[in-house]
Formats: sequence, C-alpha cells, structure tokens
Amino acid sequence: MGGMCDERLSDEELEVFIQYLHRFAAHDVDIFLNLEVGDPENPVYVMFGRDYPPVGDASLYRRL
Repeated sequence: MGGMCDERLSDEELEVFIQYLHRFAAHDVDIFLNLEVGDPENPVYVMFGRDYPPVGDASLYRRL
C-alpha cells in the first residue's frame, strides 16, 4: 500500500482513525470482515464481527 509511514500516529491522527473506525463498523461491517494489513513481511490480521462473541474474556478488549 503506497504512502505508508514508518512512524506512529499522532494523537490527532489516532482520534480521526478511531472516528473513521466507528463509522466503518457502523456502516460497512455486515456480519464479519477479515483483513490483513500492514507490512506484507509482518502483517497484522484484523477480524471484525457482529455475530461472534469475542475470543477469550470480553473484559480483555479495549473499548475505543
């Protein structure tokens, strides 16, 4: 993916990301969506789901 940066998000960028993430979850996730993102050599796997309980204890999940 072009335009990737080698630095962390600023506080402001993180706040905008969280706002977009809430909007994405509300409008674009139907039942589930699995994604692979980040560096192809060291990817991060992300799973969004509505019908499945979280893996493990729900209290381990950080609410954004």
